[in-house]
Amino acid sequence: MSCTSTALRGSALAALLASILTTPIHAPRAQEPASIAWRTDFEAARAEATAARSPLWVQFTGSWCGYCVKMERDVFSHPDIVKIGNERFIPVKLQADVYAELAAAHGLEGLPATVLIAPSGRVVAKNEGYIEVEELAKMLAQAAPEPAIRVAEARPGESTKPVGDAVAASSRTTTLKVADRAAAGRPGKKPPLDVDAERTQAELQTRPAVGGFCPVALVRDRTLIAGSDTIQAEFEGMIYRFSTAERRAVFLANPLRYVPVDRGRCSVRWIDDGEAIEGDPRCGAIYRDRLFLFADAQSRDCFFSKAARYCDAMSPRSPAEYSPKIARNRPAIAGSNAQNPAVAR
Repeated sequence: MSCTSTALRGSALAALLASILTTPIHAPRAQEPASIAWRTDFEAARAEATAARSPLWVQFTGSWCGYCVKMERDVFSHPDIVKIGNERFIPVKLQADVYAELAAAHGLEGLPATVLIAPSGRVVAKNEGYIEVEELAKMLAQAAPEPAIRVAEARPGESTKPVGDAVAASSRTTTLKVADRAAAGRPGKKPPLDVDAERTQAELQTRPAVGGFCPVALVRDRTLIAGSDTIQAEFEGMIYRFSTAERRAVFLANPLRYVPVDRGRCSVRWIDDGEAIEGDPRCGAIYRDRLFLFADAQSRDCFFSKAARYCDAMSPRSPAEYSPKIARNRPAIAGSNAQNPAVAR
């Protein structure tokens, strides 16, 4: 090997090393912050929210609105707002000039405007004007609280009689079906039945109770876990889904411990407004050892303020017989809307 060849190779190696040492090392790019998954079609978003039993976040905006731009930049990009907006709501952003009639229907006069609507269709919060991160986060959290079950015992002096037979009687239109007579805990009832062993696939398409969530996980573990359409049971004509076979067995041993009172309708909306509104599993409560579901967090709070009276005022009428007129003739609840027709619904 010649000296020239060796020198050339050495020179090339030195150049390569110099190149490596002087090439700037770029740090890995930080992950772009997540953003709110805004929908832009109101009807589609409302249908999605109804199907998912999630509250709807309607944000009215406009390209000419300076505070709308500021809110988009400084508030909607905040991680806390992104998280709660995507996890607990179906968020939809609407151009106010395109949806002028909808904005007017909500009584809006300024932008930006935030309207939060419960799965029942009830407007639970509304704000016009710029709102800071902390205030918006509080507003969102109140409208869509984290999945939780509140538990309360009867207060001193209140009745402690079981709620089940007094309230759930309104829904007893079919025979109890579970896996054996003793498990049902009620003499004279037919043996219970596992749905997936006896029902056709077409019948199993019936909308499941408790929003499809496992009632045992909700009551026993205070968590929302989706039930499986392959692990089901029927109780009083309603289909219940379970996350595991073990939880189904627990349910079959004592159904009344886990089924919601009055087929899951919101007792507050029923008594106060005469409305048969399906309760939201995200707004549940345990009272007198029974599961109650409410249309929204406000209804649940109202229930706890006078729970014994709501329970005592409920009568065993079927949904077909029920009407607002009947509600007005029921025992009044102190401080309820039924006593004050002027209260805005």
